[in-house]
Formats: sequence, C-alpha cells, structure tokens
Amino acid sequence: MPARRKLPEKKSKSFSFFDHLEELRKRILFIVFSTILTSLVIFTLFNDLKIYDFFLKPLFSLNQKIYYYNLIEPFIVRVKISFILAALINTPVIIFQIVQFSFPALKHKEKNIFIILLFLITLFFSSGVLFSYKVLLPNSINFLIKFAPDTIKPVLRLKEYIELYLSLTFASGLIFLFPILISFLTKMGVVDYRFLIKHMRESIVGILIISAIITPPDVFSQLLLSLPLFILYLISLLFSFLIRH
Repeated sequence: MPARRKLPEKKSKSFSFFDHLEELRKRILFIVFSTILTSLVIFTLFNDLKIYDFFLKPLFSLNQKIYYYNLIEPFIVRVKISFILAALINTPVIIFQIVQFSFPALKHKEKNIFIILLFLITLFFSSGVLFSYKVLLPNSINFLIKFAPDTIKPVLRLKEYIELYLSLTFASGLIFLFPILISFLTKMGVVDYRFLIKHMRESIVGILIISAIITPPDVFSQLLLSLPLFILYLISLLFSFLIRH
C-alpha cells in the first residue's frame, strides 16, 4: 500500500498563519458591527435616554445655557456622541474578543498577567474619565466664566462645548494610564524606581507642562490636573519597585 503523502512543514505553517489572520478578521468585524448597531440604537433613543442632560450637567449645575448656530450641528454632535458611547458600551465585547483571540497563544502565567493588565487599564482610564467629569470640567468652566463681569453673559456653542468635553475627558483618561506605561517600561528595562526617584523634580515640571497643554488656559485647571498626576507618578514609582522586586 503506497505511503500517504504529507504536506511540507512550511506549507502547513502557512495555512495555520492564514487561519489565524482569518480569525482576527472575523473578530474585528464582529466588534465593528456590534459598535455600529449599538450606536444606531443610541442615536434612535438619544432623547429618551436624556443623553444631552448627562453631557450638559456640568453647565446646568452652573446655571448656564447652551446654543447651536446651524441646523445640522445637533445632528453631527448626536452622531459623534452616539458612536463614542457605543464604543464605551462595547468595551466588554472588545475585551472578550481580545482575550479569546490572544489566550490560546499565551502560557498560564502570561494569561494571568494579561487579565491583570486589562483590569488595570480599565480601572485607571475610567478613573481619569470620572475625574474629568466630576472635577476638572465643571471647575474649569466655572473658573473661565468668572473672568467676565456679571453684566457680560457667555454664549456657549453646543459643538465647541462637546468637543472640549470629549477631548478633555479622553486626555484625562489617557494621562491616568501613566502607571501602566511606567510598568511596561520597567519590565522592558528602560526605567526603574531609582530613575523615577532621581528625576522626580524634572517629572514635576513635566507634569505641570502636560497639565498646561491639555487643560484650558487657566492656572486653577492646571493645578486640578497636576495633583492627581503627581499621585499617579507615586503609584508608578510603587509599581516599578514591585516589578523590580
């Protein structure tokens, strides 16, 4: 009986690689379609869910009104908010797809590190978003409004306010990921806790510069962001110490 032919080793690996890419493509498409579907639902129920009230709460708490200057502006803002909220709501779906795709290639210890990393990224980013919503944004608006006398009333535009809201909130969330970045650099051997202690003065200056860049142009807002950034720096120092030991 003739021996059964075997595929060359190289060709077998090629099929495995393309199968891997196909699985990745399917998971990305699932995330995209899930996000689009969720955004359509949010867009349809936008007024019923009172989403504008949530975003405008920092203004309403300061007894401020908001206006729009062309008919298409509320539509564009509504589309943008719906998509961003859909992406946030689908975060568990995104994480699940990442885990399902990555886990087969990871060892047991690497899986534990991966889960902890996802948890910490979610925790720190959410903390940054919450800090911006509760503290940074309302205090920044209040501080800027007080520059004008009571006889002058601000005319706040919807599009500009939402853009400020989203950019400030997203930037705050990213900044709060600083301990994760330091942990990664420590693991790579780029920095360690001794380096962070040695350059603490320069880091404080850097924190003040970063705060000045991503906040409105007032000292109060910069200090509001600088304090938690310094706390994050200390947390980064602790993480770096724990990783090295």
